[in-house]
Amino acid sequence: MLDTADISPTSTAEQRASFDRFMRGGVKATPRIQSATIDIHESRFDRVLLSVIDTPGLDFQEGRQLVLERQVSHIMKYLDGLYADTMSEVRLRDIFGNWPQMN
Repeated sequence: MLDTADISPTSTAEQRASFDRFMRGGVKATPRIQSATIDIHESRFDRVLLSVIDTPGLDFQEGRQLVLERQVSHIMKYLDGLYADTMSEVRLRDIFGNWPQMN
């Protein structure tokens, strides 16, 4: 999907740079949560904000349940924060309508 995504002309230079850095990261161990977000065209009329998130691997070793629980908790807090941010943007857009992006 990432290789065939049609990047939107409305995506910012910051989004493009972040996305390029993310894609060039290669295959390696992920020590911390990393993400990149960019506008893509899903069709002629639909624009989607695509977020790609790379999380550290989970430690399923015997006797490491506490470590696993912390890892999952950290990932869930991160995702909950993204969801809350998205919902507050949607609520503001519903109240004020679409407004131009600030750079």
